[in-house]
Amino acid sequence: MNIVIVSQKPIQTVNLIYLLGGIDVFPSAIVIVKPSLNNITKYLLNEYSKATVNTLQLQCDVLNIPLYKVDNVTSDKTINLLKTLNIDLILVVVLDVIVKDKFLNTSKHGVISSHGGVLPYYRGDDCLRWAVLNKENEVGTSTMLLDSGVDTGNVVSTYKINLENELPTSIEQLGKKFYYNKKLYSYLSPIKQLLENGYINTKKQKTVEGKQYFSMHKELSKIVDTILLKDKKKFQN
Repeated sequence: MNIVIVSQKPIQTVNLIYLLGGIDVFPSAIVIVKPSLNNITKYLLNEYSKATVNTLQLQCDVLNIPLYKVDNVTSDKTINLLKTLNIDLILVVVLDVIVKDKFLNTSKHGVISSHGGVLPYYRGDDCLRWAVLNKENEVGTSTMLLDSGVDTGNVVSTYKINLENELPTSIEQLGKKFYYNKKLYSYLSPIKQLLENGYINTKKQKTVEGKQYFSMHKELSKIVDTILLKDKKKFQN
C-alpha cells in the first residue's frame, strides 16, 4: 500500500514514521511543505527550519523513503508530483491551507487528518481554546477524511477527556498531551482498517450542530489560561 505523508511539521513527521513502523507500515514517500508567511501560522515557522528538515531527511535516508520538498501544496507542480506517486492514502500532518478536490483526488482512499477539536461542534482554528472558554466539560480531538470544506469531512474517530481531571494545567500542556498521546496515534486506526477490510469506517458530520471558529484574540487566550490554571474545586464553582 502506498501511503504518503504530507506535512509542515518535520519532527512530528519523524515521530509518525516511527509509529507507523510499529504496525509494520512505512510511507512510500514524504512531502514536506514550507509554511506560508502569514499571521495565523507563524508558529509553524518555528518548527520548520533547515535543522528540522535535515533531521527528517536523515531519517528518510536511513529508511530509504523518498522525501520531496515543496513550497506550495496546491500548486500544479505539487499536484502533478502526487499523481505520479500512485497514492492509496494520504496522511496530512498540519497544512496552513484548505485543500481542494485536485489535491484530494490524488489519493485512492482519500486524505486522513487529525483535528484539534470535537467535530462537528468545533471546526476551524484554536478549537481547544474555544472549548475551554465555552466552559465545556469535555475537550478533545477528531480524526477525519478531509473534504474541500473547513473540517467538514466524515469523522473516523473522536477522542475526549474530562477537562476537570486535567486541572490545573496550561493550554500548552493540554495541547501537547493531545498531540503526542492521541493525535499522532489516531492515524494508525484508519490504516489498520484499510489493510484489514479494504475501507475506512466513517460517520458523516451534522455540521449544523456546530460552528466554525477562528484564531482567538490574545486577550481571550489569557482568560483561557486563567481558567486552566484554576484548581478543580474552583473550576466546579
